[in-house]
Amino acid sequence: VRDPAGQHPQRLQLLGLEQLLFHLSTLGDVLDEHLEIAVDVIADILSDSIFEPVEMSKEKNVILEELRAIEETPEELIFDLFWRDVFDDPLGLSIIGTKETLNQINRKDVLNYVSHNYTANRVVIAASGNVNHTSLVNLVQNRFTKIPQCAKCNPLYSKIKEKNKHIIEDGSLQSH
Repeated sequence: VRDPAGQHPQRLQLLGLEQLLFHLSTLGDVLDEHLEIAVDVIADILSDSIFEPVEMSKEKNVILEELRAIEETPEELIFDLFWRDVFDDPLGLSIIGTKETLNQINRKDVLNYVSHNYTANRVVIAASGNVNHTSLVNLVQNRFTKIPQCAKCNPLYSKIKEKNKHIIEDGSLQSH
C-alpha cells in the first residue's frame, strides 16, 4: 500500500480502524473529523495494495497461530462447531478459514480475488452520523479514481440507484 512514511498502522490504530485491514466491509466507528483520513486509507488499500509474498507468508503464520489458539480455547471452538453444525452452507464456515484452505491460498489467488471483487462497480461506501453527504461523495470521487472497473464482473448492487438514496436530517448534528 502506498504509505511512504509508514504511518498507516499508527493512523489506523488511532482511528480505531485496525479491523479494516482484515474486514474492509466493516469500517467501524470513525469520528467525523477523521472521515477524510479513513476514506484515504480505504482508497489506498483498494488501489495500491502490493501483497508482497514475504508479508503474506508472515500473515499466514499469524492466522495459523490464531487458528491454534481457537482450537485450544473451548469457549471459542464451541461456537465454530455449533455454527458449522447448525448451518450446512457457507454461513456455518468460520470466518478465519481452515489450515487446509489457508495453506492453499497463494498471491495469485489473492490478486485474482481482489481484481474481481474490489472494483469500482462492486464497492459500496456508506456512512451515517454527522457526515455531510456532498462532502463524502466528493471525497470518494477524488480518492477512488484509481480503483478499476471490472467489465466481466457483475455489479453486486446493480439495483441501487440514486433515487434510492435517503437522507434524513432531524435538526440534530446527525444525518441518517
